[in-house]
Amino acid sequence: MMKTYRVAILGCRGRGAAAARAYAAHARTEIVALCDLLPERLHALGDELNVTARYKDFHQMIRTESPDIVAIPTATELHYQLSMAVLEYGVRIDVEKPICTDLSESDQLLALAKEKNTRIALHHQGRCGAAMKAVKAAMEAGKIGQLQSVAG
Repeated sequence: MMKTYRVAILGCRGRGAAAARAYAAHARTEIVALCDLLPERLHALGDELNVTARYKDFHQMIRTESPDIVAIPTATELHYQLSMAVLEYGVRIDVEKPICTDLSESDQLLALAKEKNTRIALHHQGRCGAAMKAVKAAMEAGKIGQLQSVAG
């Protein structure tokens, strides 16, 4: 049997709600907690997805819920600070793109993940969107040529 990953969402705005819905729909993930500073966003998403563990403090959320993954779909300027703090717990993170605002911050995140023996996933939500589905359909229908390479 394959592992089911326990996911906590850090930030319940638009991207956070979209990430939470995607994780909720995935067979191998379970949302165990939500965190947001605004109670109305926190409770709206919690009610929608039937997640009862709701927090204003992500440190408390991680200590109490012990998630396998913390999704960080927040504003770009918060990625470094929040990712560094979450990585200190040795928890995997799924951070919205871009990972940070500069390369030195990115290097520090990667170094801390290595030190804590954990992983960082950079979230590319667009790869499953309508545009990519249209490209895939066009390829499958023979309307465009063979795939040669994919660049990130």
